[in-house]
Amino acid sequence: MGVPGEFVFQVDSNVIATPPPITRPTRPTLPPTSYKPTAVTTSRPPQTTATTSKNGLDRNCGCTRNKIWLDIVAVMDNSLSMGREGFSQVQSNLASIVGELSLNTAPGYSSRIALVSFASSAINVADLNTFNDTTSFNEKLFAIPLANDDKVNILSGLQMANTILGKGVVSNRRRVVILYTSAYDDTGSESPVSLSLNMREDNIRIITVAFSQKMGSDEVNKVGKLAWPTYNFTNEQLNLQDRMYDALCQTNCFCPPNWQQYTTDITNQYSSGYGVCLYLSSITSAWIPASYGCGTEAPGAYLVTETTEQKHDFNLGI
Repeated sequence: MGVPGEFVFQVDSNVIATPPPITRPTRPTLPPTSYKPTAVTTSRPPQTTATTSKNGLDRNCGCTRNKIWLDIVAVMDNSLSMGREGFSQVQSNLASIVGELSLNTAPGYSSRIALVSFASSAINVADLNTFNDTTSFNEKLFAIPLANDDKVNILSGLQMANTILGKGVVSNRRRVVILYTSAYDDTGSESPVSLSLNMREDNIRIITVAFSQKMGSDEVNKVGKLAWPTYNFTNEQLNLQDRMYDALCQTNCFCPPNWQQYTTDITNQYSSGYGVCLYLSSITSAWIPASYGCGTEAPGAYLVTETTEQKHDFNLGI
């Protein structure tokens, strides 16, 4: 979760005055909105790297891949529809993604990952408490066989993932599903749409990777409707691995309870976030007392900045 950043105070008109010249230390660069996961939510966020945004005014979420802390369930189509060659490519892609993460079931700068395979039904290959290193993960991953089954039941895979993520929830770890599939069908009783929407409401972010076969139909690309907005990808994208990391990094960027993350659009809960957390004061104050007050609330905190109309509108909307 995020690092406390800017405070939003209301200043009464009758106390507004130009502050006297004062000497201030250089304002510290705040880290991205992430914090070290523990069994409780009282830990202070760790210091990590933030990057300058495109407009140079507010920090983008920083991301160090081997310090991402997420709970991830990889849900893989291993049906005959995927094929041996296709499934091998899925395994290689997932191994490449996980290879830059740190796996550990204990709290800290590390992620937990579970494995689910599915054809006509889903199999729980490994739960979140299985892996403490990438070597054992790869051994288990590449030992998954191709099923002698040509049916693709995405619903069964998501149901299994949802069950896994519902056990032993750690409140300051975000939850992610990475779904690989070679086919998609949202008709009938096995439609996965309703469940995916429920998972989205539960703040579980689904990353979809549509695996299009050569000379095959592009119908599988419709699986993207199950994804968290902008987290829908295809196997044919040249920058697939980087885009998947971006999705993981954005998921790993959030603020502590009672703090509001600055985003590109306050009216859209799915808009991209910046590496800035805002706290709205519940009492009015003059400028100088407010500046001192916010600095004592959290390390590195300072009064909110409004260098763009977008930031001004966001502050008013909190």
